Amino acid sequence: MGIYLNPNNDRFRQALNSEIYVDKSGLISVTNRKLSTEQKYICVTRPSGFGKTVNMNMLAAYYSRECDSREIFDNLSISKDESYLRHLNQYDVIYVNMQELQNNSNGIEEMLCLLEHFVMKELENYYPEITYDKDFGLSYCLSTVYHETDRPFVFLIDDWDCVMRERREKEEYKRYLYFLTGLLKDQDYVALAYMTGILPINKTADALSLDMFDEYPMCGYGKIQLFTGFTQMETEALCRNFGLNASEMKAWYGGYDFDGTEFYFPKSVVCSIVEQKCKNYRKGLKPYELLTSYISLDFDGLRSTFEKMLAGQEETVETRTFLNDMANLKNKDNVLTLLIYLGFLGYHQERKTVYIPNKEIYEMFAACMRNIY
Repeated sequence: MGIYLNPNNDRFRQALNSEIYVDKSGLISVTNRKLSTEQKYICVTRPSGFGKTVNMNMLAAYYSRECDSREIFDNLSISKDESYLRHLNQYDVIYVNMQELQNNSNGIEEMLCLLEHFVMKELENYYPEITYDKDFGLSYCLSTVYHETDRPFVFLIDDWDCVMRERREKEEYKRYLYFLTGLLKDQDYVALAYMTGILPINKTADALSLDMFDEYPMCGYGKIQLFTGFTQMETEALCRNFGLNASEMKAWYGGYDFDGTEFYFPKSVVCSIVEQKCKNYRKGLKPYELLTSYISLDFDGLRSTFEKMLAGQEETVETRTFLNDMANLKNKDNVLTLLIYLGFLGYHQERKTVYIPNKEIYEMFAACMRNIY
């Protein structure tokens, strides 16, 4: 077992051992149907705290051939799916948390060089009988392994967009995007590529090379939406089990609409259960600073828009013009769309409107507006 290649299932076991766990293993039935098909590229983007990494750890525990995870999954909903045993622990998995890698690197070039070095080193340890020509890079080594073993890879890339959330030079963005493209696009060794982040794939010409991904953002549609975040039904069940008021929980943390289904913010739901009290659990300094900085831009009467939303109104928004870039915001629609992706606003897909989804977010907006004025 390696750090990047075929990790063990300890991280997912930790989630299962927690007092509060919501079964999202139905996601595996969706990814199983996409294995080794034209739809094998998936990008799910949600705000921090929506459970993306827990799902990543679940997928790693399920697919990694170096695990024996049947004991774990036999008691989860995926065990009833006809594809369950066929794919259980049958793949070489490469799992990368880009944020962790970036935090330990000085610049994009060093980050990518470290990633290639670490994965190629683990490949050598795992398949010592294969001769590698590392001068041609990681993708060539992976192709060599695949053609000699007939074993495709499952790629799990968490926080894929951490590079895009930093203020970097355009050439650094391009270098990163071209690396991902060369690693994943049109490669026969890819059985599945599942990425998560906060921002969807950048819509500029430099990112068109990643157009093979099916995206599931905060403003999108699709069955896969059900597996990131807590649904109303799941949250009400937690309230019954832990003796909390479901209506109060809904008022504080609900209000997010995905394809007609209401979702709650999981991190705050869990905190309220642990502390047995509904209150604002997003009171850290950083979220307030971030929200204040965007409200202060005041594009096209933006502050007036927030005042209306604080009064309970919805605001029409055009999300398609947003370039998925946190640094280059051009107008009010750009700011509102970014706040959807950051989890500060809800979005109604049918009406194409934004709104303040719950009491927790309302308190944050009200405090920020007071500070600005």
